[in-house]
Amino acid sequence: MQAYDESRALRFYLFDHCPELLTPEERLIVRDARLGRSILAYKEGGEPRLAVMLGRKLHDPEFASLDEQALDAREMSLARAVLARVGDEVVQRCGRCGRILNTPRAQQCFLCGHDWHKKAGGPAPASG
Repeated sequence: MQAYDESRALRFYLFDHCPELLTPEERLIVRDARLGRSILAYKEGGEPRLAVMLGRKLHDPEFASLDEQALDAREMSLARAVLARVGDEVVQRCGRCGRILNTPRAQQCFLCGHDWHKKAGGPAPASG
């Protein structure tokens, strides 16, 4: 299992689970960063990923020349900009350890094991 990385968890959470928070231009940046990673992996002798095989085009060709650290920095800069605009309360965190949860609807932290699922026979969820 990979060690917890706050910046990676934040980027994954925002970009994969909250795309509605991104502007169309920001979505293009995320797409270009992911495609840039595919191109980078292919250049390093890896198997061509589907995006490369399909000949997807970059919105910003500069992403094709960036290394992993530069791609991470671009994504982190974008994540910070999104949080500055919408507020960091959109990111769900574990009540025990404070780490970012896997999804907005998560009811368990896979890092510390904290679980807040409704127990069988417990009170019914409030209607509203």
